[in-house]
Amino acid sequence: MRAPLAVLTFSALTLVLVGLPTKREEDRRRENVLLVVVDTLRADAIGRGITPNIDALAQDGVLFEQAFAHAPMTLPAHASLFSSLLPSESLVLTNGQTVERELPLLGHHLALRGYEALAAVSLATLWPVVAGCGVDRGFHLYDTGRRPVERGHEVLPRVTRLLDGRDDSKPFFLFAHFSDPHEPYNCQGTAGHTAHVWINGEPAGSATTSEMSWWKRTLNLSPGEHTIRFTSHFPFKAREVKASSMGTLLPIRFEEGAPLRANTELSFTFKATGEPVELSVWLNDAPELDEIRRRYDLEVEAVDRAIGDLMRDLERRGVADETLVIVTSDHGEALGEHGQIGHVNTLYDEVLHVPLVIRPTTKRAEYALKRSAQKLVTHIDLAPTILELADVAPWSGMRGASLVSKTRSRTLFAETHKPEAPRDLLCLRDEETKLIFDPAADSFTCFDLTADPGEERDIYAARADSLAQWRAKLRMHAAKASGRSATRRDEAGHLAALGYAGN
Repeated sequence: MRAPLAVLTFSALTLVLVGLPTKREEDRRRENVLLVVVDTLRADAIGRGITPNIDALAQDGVLFEQAFAHAPMTLPAHASLFSSLLPSESLVLTNGQTVERELPLLGHHLALRGYEALAAVSLATLWPVVAGCGVDRGFHLYDTGRRPVERGHEVLPRVTRLLDGRDDSKPFFLFAHFSDPHEPYNCQGTAGHTAHVWINGEPAGSATTSEMSWWKRTLNLSPGEHTIRFTSHFPFKAREVKASSMGTLLPIRFEEGAPLRANTELSFTFKATGEPVELSVWLNDAPELDEIRRRYDLEVEAVDRAIGDLMRDLERRGVADETLVIVTSDHGEALGEHGQIGHVNTLYDEVLHVPLVIRPTTKRAEYALKRSAQKLVTHIDLAPTILELADVAPWSGMRGASLVSKTRSRTLFAETHKPEAPRDLLCLRDEETKLIFDPAADSFTCFDLTADPGEERDIYAARADSLAQWRAKLRMHAAKASGRSATRRDEAGHLAALGYAGN
């Protein structure tokens, strides 16, 4: 396993690749930019009493009620947000891929124009395969943390340290990424599910499962085969199981259960050499749908508290009024709709419809943004919007358009791809209609979003004659994506090597 870099630093060498800003650009003082991305936050999670801090930002700024992501998968969604390109254009189609060094990215662009770019992320899918070959490019400090998933109360201190160490002579661009409410869904202290642990048949205590936890032990074992067993009254998953000795992973054989599957019993064996053995098992329980929905809301409440603490920190530092704030999500989350829990697998609105709140620093900007507040807007519009509000010239080739000065109607293009998704899917959506394309089956599904917002009744047969242009566009993007298939297969092992199977 490649150990994550806790902090990745900005390489000055990249300055010469794109070109330095003019002296006039460097000298002009600009406002700070705070971009908060909450992983898997559904659009309908806010505004119903469990997100008072996000709601307060919406009250002070602008809430875009029809905001959509371009992929129900973390890295492709972020790559679109940072590049203002569709996934099939950026060629970042799944997690675990590299981001081409030639691809313009928001953090890099702002860093070249006098901003101190800082980031704290909370999910392994945002760890770059190689430093500078992810959305980390351009950030002076890109703090990945140490664990594949970290919660808001763990991320917030890392964000605070970035602000503590920043260069006060420069405006900052701060990217704060929170993983609540991404699964595994924590109970936030409201349940007490545990698994009992046995080492070679002898009791060895217990491990919490209703809160994501790591059971770790260093054991002095005699040479030969040994067995570790976990049992519980409640189904649980082991997301990662590792045994190592002297820095070398030991082969593991599973006797009962298997990683990433819901079990009430998990047992595995390994052979010790006589040297100390380091054991690490990453656990969480597997609740039923009603409990998942309840915990999802608890996770949303937790991340809202973290965002409120961050905003109060900016106020304490005296920079809140000069900081442009954007709060959104990379994608949504299915909570039983269409028989799904999670994301990645489909392109229904529950995984594409996301919150978007922008709090500008001036009333004039707020008024301009409100002209687009009721329109369909997309993540590729965020980079040009941020640059216009920050008075920074955009780069050429952006697919999106600023929400400040461009109030045109938009059409969403979204996609999800193998190997993380079970099949490639692409869709187009406006405010009334959605068309989904399955390239492998060469089939289309269409929904009337006005009459059928839950996307339950396929009306493609009745609408086919009017959808020729959309069909052509979807086929074109599918062809672009298929050219990336071999690379996706080569890169698919990256997250597995990190010991993380999330998305």
